[in-house]
Amino acid sequence: MTKKREIWDFLFWFALVVLFLWALGKAFGVIKSPVWVESIPIFSMVFMAGALWQKVNNMFKDVEEIKDVINGRFTKLENEHSLAMNGKLKIKH
Repeated sequence: MTKKREIWDFLFWFALVVLFLWALGKAFGVIKSPVWVESIPIFSMVFMAGALWQKVNNMFKDVEEIKDVINGRFTKLENEHSLAMNGKLKIKH
C-alpha cells in the first residue's frame, strides 16, 4: 500500500533543508549575516512547525476514523453475541 504524499510533507522537508543549508553556510562563513539572512532560520522553523502541526492534526483525524470503525465492528459483534446467546442466531463452529 503506497502512502499518499501531502503538501505538508514537502513543506516540512523543504524548510528542514533550508535550515540545514543556512547552518552550513553560516558555519563555513559563506553567509555574512545581513538582517534578512538572520531571519531565515526563524521562518524555516515556523514553516516546519506549521507543517508538523498540520500532519499531527491529520493523524488525529485518521485515528478518530479508525476508532469509529472499530467501535462499529464491536457493536455488531456484541449484537451477534446477544442474538446467539438468546438462541436467535446459530453459530457454525
